[in-house]
Amino acid sequence: MRPCRFYALNTGKEGFKCEFEEQEHSLFLRYRTNKDFIELNRFCNKFCPRFADCVKLADETFRSFRKANVVVNTFGDGRLEVVVYNEPFKVLEQVVNDKSDHSRNFTLVNMDFLVPRKENATPTKLRKTVYRAGKRAFDQFTGYARSNKWDYFFTFTFSPSIVPDRANLFVVRELWRKFQLKLKRLDPGCRILIAPEPHHDGARHYHALMCFSHDLPIVDYGDLSKLPQRTCTGGPDKGKSGFCTFDKYGQFTCLPKAPYKLFLVPYYNYGELQCSKLGDPLFCLNVYPYGINSSAIMPGDDTNQAKVARYVSAYMLKDGNSQYNQKRFMRTQNVKGKTKSTMLLNDDELQQLLAGANLQEFKSTEKLTVFRNFDLTTAPSLVPLSERMKR
Repeated sequence: MRPCRFYALNTGKEGFKCEFEEQEHSLFLRYRTNKDFIELNRFCNKFCPRFADCVKLADETFRSFRKANVVVNTFGDGRLEVVVYNEPFKVLEQVVNDKSDHSRNFTLVNMDFLVPRKENATPTKLRKTVYRAGKRAFDQFTGYARSNKWDYFFTFTFSPSIVPDRANLFVVRELWRKFQLKLKRLDPGCRILIAPEPHHDGARHYHALMCFSHDLPIVDYGDLSKLPQRTCTGGPDKGKSGFCTFDKYGQFTCLPKAPYKLFLVPYYNYGELQCSKLGDPLFCLNVYPYGINSSAIMPGDDTNQAKVARYVSAYMLKDGNSQYNQKRFMRTQNVKGKTKSTMLLNDDELQQLLAGANLQEFKSTEKLTVFRNFDLTTAPSLVPLSERMKR
């Protein structure tokens, strides 16, 4: 048996106490003649009640790891996802007296370029940091997206005539913050999860998963022939005429009168109702002031919810979002997240977990296998549009 390393480092120091003084002292006397003992001995009694105090008094850092091979993600409503890895991995279990430097490796100067702050701030270190940040953001965003039921999938753009500096990330974020506060004032119960999508010209629009305290009413324009008409002068729609929900500057042409503070209007372009690639009709939120917006109403089944979550989550890893010290997504505080836990299970314990939660294999790769207990096969149809339209 070896004496505790931290007892050897602290013995004789003022204020030092040990719960196992007699035992540790006799061991220390036995080994102290070895001049390399303090440097080489790594044994420590991490279960001692005074262990953390000993580490701090020695002015050292202690880290302990454990092995795991299973990750359990809980998304709420009884939905579980179990990821089984073929090879065990290490999980940080405890850190005492962390003395590592957590400050930034780089500093952003004039919102334009990065300046190294440390000797190890190399391009390789930067690429590794950005990559790891993207993986963490992807995992977190997926957890938020799948732990909530979403009613609407919005796309918000910034018109150059309304927001001339739409390529300036700081300007766009501030505008989005103000718009989000406006939505929270109109409906304190609304939940929002958004991810940016960069354009080739540096500007960006936002994809947003949203739900409100109640279904937003849809207010139709009525007779389109009585509304302002536009004629397309170029592009694939050249020569078409009709009512457009938005004018050429990205502002609402007009909004129908409605006794609601928040409502949707059908998205018309030259007299034609716009639809998504899947054929669902698109709508526009009446209070967005910075450009064109469009929305599709999402079915509540797991299949469509998961498809949209995967689609938007992919933007966490896009090159245009892979910048140092940059938020990859934003959310309101009332968005629920997943619960994640790790464990080390043998084959029998794993089979008991899978059978007890009725988990079925979802996919398998060379490194891992994913099991789920929520259904991703059936997709109920949308509520008929005629039932939601309100004049």
